[in-house]
Amino acid sequence: MEQSQIQVLHIDDEPDIIDLTATFLERDDDTFSVETATNADEGLSKIQQCQPDCVVSDYNMPGMDGLELLETVQEEYPSLPFILFTGQGSEAIASDAISAGVTDYLQKGTGSEQYELLANRIRNAVQSRREARRADRQEQLMRLTEFAGDTGGFEFDIESNTVLLTAGTRRIIGRPDTVELPLEETLELFHPDDRNRIKQTLETACETEEDVRDTCRLQSRDGDLRFIDIRITPVVENGEVTKLRGAGQDITDHNQRKADLEQYKTIIDTLTDAVYVLDEEGRFTYINDKFVELVGYNRETILGNAPSLIKAEETIERAEQQLGQLLSSDGPDRATFEVTIQPRDGDSIICEDHMGVLPYDGACFDGSVGTLRDISHIKERERQLKRQNDLFDKAQNIANVGAWEYNLERDEIYLSDEVYEIYGVGPDFTPDPEGDIDRFYHPDDRDKVREATKRAVEIGENYDIEVRITSANGVKKWIRTRGQPEFANGTCRRVRGTIQDITERKEREEELNQQKERLEKFASVVSHDLRNPLNVVLGRLELVQEECNSPHFDTIEDAIARMERIIDDVLWLAQEERDIGETQAVDLKQTAERSWAMVSDTVEHADFLIDDPANRAVINADADRLRQLLENIFRNAIDHGGSDVTVRLAVTEDGFAIEDDGAGIPSDELEHVFKTGYSTDESGTGLGLSIVEQIVDAHGWDIDATEGTDGGARFEITGVQAPANT
Repeated sequence: MEQSQIQVLHIDDEPDIIDLTATFLERDDDTFSVETATNADEGLSKIQQCQPDCVVSDYNMPGMDGLELLETVQEEYPSLPFILFTGQGSEAIASDAISAGVTDYLQKGTGSEQYELLANRIRNAVQSRREARRADRQEQLMRLTEFAGDTGGFEFDIESNTVLLTAGTRRIIGRPDTVELPLEETLELFHPDDRNRIKQTLETACETEEDVRDTCRLQSRDGDLRFIDIRITPVVENGEVTKLRGAGQDITDHNQRKADLEQYKTIIDTLTDAVYVLDEEGRFTYINDKFVELVGYNRETILGNAPSLIKAEETIERAEQQLGQLLSSDGPDRATFEVTIQPRDGDSIICEDHMGVLPYDGACFDGSVGTLRDISHIKERERQLKRQNDLFDKAQNIANVGAWEYNLERDEIYLSDEVYEIYGVGPDFTPDPEGDIDRFYHPDDRDKVREATKRAVEIGENYDIEVRITSANGVKKWIRTRGQPEFANGTCRRVRGTIQDITERKEREEELNQQKERLEKFASVVSHDLRNPLNVVLGRLELVQEECNSPHFDTIEDAIARMERIIDDVLWLAQEERDIGETQAVDLKQTAERSWAMVSDTVEHADFLIDDPANRAVINADADRLRQLLENIFRNAIDHGGSDVTVRLAVTEDGFAIEDDGAGIPSDELEHVFKTGYSTDESGTGLGLSIVEQIVDAHGWDIDATEGTDGGARFEITGVQAPANT
């Protein structure tokens, strides 16, 4: 790589001397560019104009001598190298120069060797200054990188048993002024259940001398939990591990997104239709449990196979024709047609195939999605339900973040290695602030970038924007770019910032938005197309009951009631927002009695008891959501405990508990009871306790399922607050 130019300003009152010096210096090293001045005042003016890398000055000059000039220069440019190159040499002058902070002192000579020595001294001085500035800049960029990626570093010194923290780590733990902590105090920052495991992880790194990785929960002072991904590398000195260095990243938001997707998948799996996704080559990439049940093949056999495994040839041709219409420019968004499914065992099944294509850009077809509905045993058709298209990838990788600096005074740009990687260029690439906008950025985003950088330079406004680029190797990406200007005397001197590749996040956000749209359409279908027929059935049933009497009516009413419960539960789970409303003082005892009356009217021998010895039954809650919570737990007790079950509500020190004397929950199933779709009752929806948990979470409470006093199920709700005025 070509060496950087070195700008030298030589000040001497002898024109012949400065011409000779410039000739020797530029001949000795073609990276030198020499400006000259014949007195100190002219030299000061030249310093402001050309911003030299080094000043070379004579000592004895009219007006201001070399030492006086040095003091003047240092007031405004304290780090600028200054070499005293004088013909009037003495120990006294040298001593004064060193005391004044001169970079170097050299006497003029008659031969070329002295100029070669001067050139070497200039190179050394400039190199030292540049390395010092580069080190300072690297440290600042590291801080910016930590901030952009929610990451931080640390070093554990085994001998002193202390942990040194970077600025990024101090920000994550909420202690910006704490540089060093004892190990025990550091461990107290984490959840109590994780501390022993962290100790074991550190011990493993020391014993194996290998890198280790773990995820733990950081516990903030206000009680919030943050999930931190930690990587640790041992430092071995003289055959012994003396330090452990590592980095941590806050992955809480990523884990929450993953949990949301798992919930959407569970909702899809609880529906009654068979769901499939085909890739662009027409092979199965996703199927739900109902699909496996319908065709009779195991999941491993189906995935990666073609529809010919379960469909007759004429059925496949019909599906291809429908797909062709969907892909045409004026074709419909979806198609519904009959297909014949040949399961692994048994007779063929006539199904209704509801087909759509996955979202795609341009001519790149990504595949199709559809549902199979068994219409050989169903007399009422339900409208097609939109299905989830894709499942997200595993946990998001650690953020790809690069840092940069643009020095306006020197018109220089520094890029870290990560920025080169994001732009898809090599280290020999020469950045151009204006040209790079046209070279990399999407045409629709260029004005946005220019406006942000303009406001940063002109009025000192920070920016944080998300825009599109196309890298040098043709890869389209989304990036998040931040900029922070630095001003001095009202003028912007430099802008520092970061660039982060957020392509994967943007793609996932788009997929998530599509999933939400499907759920909203799903809710509309359930509300309209299921409730209306149910209302008709109920009305007709009342008319028939007036005309005749039959023991079958009770069974029909129970079935209709269960269908309404399924609709209510699935609709509630499909809501995009499930926050509670305004909380107020609620009489727990009175609400529980009303809720029990709502769900127990079909069982004659069930009993309900309340234990409130201290009369603390007034709590702060959303009354509607609390009633929904209680009804779901009571209904669960009746469904699993039978018609003679006894249910007891007990007010506790920090909440309340509900238990029954039914069959209870197997100990190995306790951790699964709140999962959406879980049920031990064939007639259960598997949604009630999931709704209970979400209502509890929305209030900021906690819930735990345990064994009851009489062997039944017990649900303990804690963290419940009393109204402020009680």
